[in-house]
Amino acid sequence: EITIVVGGPEVSYETGNQRVCELADYVVTGWGDVTFPRLCADIVAGVLPTTMPVQKIHAGVQPPLQEIASPYGEYTDEDIARRFIYVEASRGCPFKCEFCLSALDKTAWPFALEPFLGELKALYDRGARHFRFVDRTFNLKIAASLAILEFFLGRLSDDLFIHFELIPDHLPEK
Repeated sequence: EITIVVGGPEVSYETGNQRVCELADYVVTGWGDVTFPRLCADIVAGVLPTTMPVQKIHAGVQPPLQEIASPYGEYTDEDIARRFIYVEASRGCPFKCEFCLSALDKTAWPFALEPFLGELKALYDRGARHFRFVDRTFNLKIAASLAILEFFLGRLSDDLFIHFELIPDHLPEK
């Protein structure tokens, strides 16, 4: 009696060949910021059937980054106290590595730096000390990467943990 919706890069590109897609009620491909909540609202409202769906595959709509509402205020105080806080300064990846699903994206898109730094500050002020960046390439835009690192360097302490993926040969001397 549960409706199962799957999505993300692992299921977005081979929906016809994966057992998980076959077993799911719905599959959201690509970006989920607009499509997933809309699909969920339709399911809850009973607009879509929960068995034998008319449309199983739902293509994700890619909104402009500035129209994506920040999710960071949704972290509870318990989340901040006990969990890693996942953040993203950008989406996508400009590289076309043969082995990577990210290579199927068109490019990379950075979020506006100042609002993002404001979100980091708000999380830090609430007690967040464990940050994991989900950016595929953290140091793609050097000026933004340096500003984010400067933000954390100004707050350096024994309990601060930051995790990110980067391109080693793209690191500036600074």
